[in-house]
Amino acid sequence: MNTSLPTGNSFDVRIQEPNYLDGTHIPEQVSYFVLEAGTWQLDNGALLEVGTIESNGLVNGGSSFDTVDFDLEFASTPVIFSQVQTDNDADFVRTRQRNSSTTGFAVGMEEEEANKNSGHGSETLGWLAMETGSGQWDDFTYFADRTGDIVNHNWTSVEFDSLFAQQPQIMANISTYDGPDSAGLRYRNLDSTGVDIKVEEETSLDSEQQFSL
Repeated sequence: MNTSLPTGNSFDVRIQEPNYLDGTHIPEQVSYFVLEAGTWQLDNGALLEVGTIESNGLVNGGSSFDTVDFDLEFASTPVIFSQVQTDNDADFVRTRQRNSSTTGFAVGMEEEEANKNSGHGSETLGWLAMETGSGQWDDFTYFADRTGDIVNHNWTSVEFDSLFAQQPQIMANISTYDGPDSAGLRYRNLDSTGVDIKVEEETSLDSEQQFSL
């Protein structure tokens, strides 16, 4: 996904394919979550922190990650989402994360594998850290969790603990950097009980799509 031009009441979004593909994609359903930057506490006590960071480096095997330090100190490692929020460089790009903890995490940009040494223009990265757990957020039920280091190139089922009466919206990120190949997260079979997810490598450099835990 590529998002850009965020304002107080809107933003632009499109599906961005890696450069080696044709750039045309069939319509897909997109979930989104918009919050003002700052620290927040839900009625049930759950903590959230939202922010942005400017970045101009590619992770390229572990280098050029930027460190984000939370203003809050979470009791346990939170769920963390990140997204490129500008479109200053036309090349395909997404975020990668690692080193999540109660005090912060590291985030950087990743282009397709064939361009991993090419560099990328400066972009704004948005991020959200949220305590794990479930509850009510105004009139909506939410569930925030981490899978542990178990997801690879095979489909993995994640259950929602019978919380939802209907199909929810879903957001997810890869929160580790165990393999240096360019990779994103895919999902399928979303319903009220759970979802299947996997890590998917693109094939701009080679046809190998095995991904380590």
